[in-house]
Amino acid sequence: MDNELKHVIKNVSEKTGISFNVAPYGSEGLPSGIKSGKIMQNANTGKTYFSFAFRGEVYVAAVTGTDRVTANYAYLLHDLLENYGSSDVSLDMNEYLKKILAGDCSKLQVQKFHVKFNVPDIACYAVVLSCPKDLKAEIRNVLESYSSNTFDTPVDTDDGNIVLVKFADAADSEYRSPGEFAEYLAQSMFEELGINVSVGVGTVMQRLSDLHSSYQQALTALNMSKVFNSKGNVHSYKEYVFVKMLEELPRAKLLEYLADLTGEEGKEIFGDPDMVNTAEEFLENSLNVSETSRELFMHRNTLMYRLDKIEKATGLNIRNFSDALTFRLITVLSKLLG
Repeated sequence: MDNELKHVIKNVSEKTGISFNVAPYGSEGLPSGIKSGKIMQNANTGKTYFSFAFRGEVYVAAVTGTDRVTANYAYLLHDLLENYGSSDVSLDMNEYLKKILAGDCSKLQVQKFHVKFNVPDIACYAVVLSCPKDLKAEIRNVLESYSSNTFDTPVDTDDGNIVLVKFADAADSEYRSPGEFAEYLAQSMFEELGINVSVGVGTVMQRLSDLHSSYQQALTALNMSKVFNSKGNVHSYKEYVFVKMLEELPRAKLLEYLADLTGEEGKEIFGDPDMVNTAEEFLENSLNVSETSRELFMHRNTLMYRLDKIEKATGLNIRNFSDALTFRLITVLSKLLG
């Protein structure tokens, strides 16, 4: 049994929750004469058998059980396995990349992608654009015209987004980071189409087989930006790694930390949207009083009064970096805990 089929069996089993065994057709101890698409149930062995074709070879699979439910499982598994065995034969580049983004391709299938489309095995990352559905065609055109090499490919996903699979060609040194490239794309969308798009950026993966991870990171960045009402159009996964770390802690522990950090007097401040918004704007502007005043259309003295009020209630002088970091931690915990 080849490695690709082993990967497919594991993938199908994990996705369906159904355990089954597979062996080449004609193997000792297995029934013969099972036609593809048909099943055979054996009360003596207590198993349901079916055959399926994979890459030109025929195999027999066995599922424990002989009732109607097991028979339905067998039909389902048959269709899934045969689909995996033939689904990448006629796929175009866009459809193939969609499967890779979804994590539905084995490393061998990804290698076949490189050969079929003559794409070098170089570093890549995912850029996800959340955009109006009625403008997807126009956005795709902009993405195609601004791609820096022939391998960069925009892909429509089932969630309504457009993903630009960006290959980090060594000759492409115009952009120093994925975030910088994403900023360029967002600005291009505004200049070309007059729309603001939200862009999520994943980290660079050294191999295309790991692109799925970069895609998930980009989606996480987009989702987190909505939860935290983050400013700007471009959101990088690296901005939210700290938040993801907190999410992995038990809720009871997060509540304990939040109670320790806020205290009774601090609750009034963190329950006041205007005060929290003022503080977050101050943090977003790198603790710059003048810039924050301009952004909020607020007199400098009013801003200073609010910062003093926050310090008096919470004990945190957010004009200092360490206290500002603690304040940000409290706001993140508050939003995570709802």
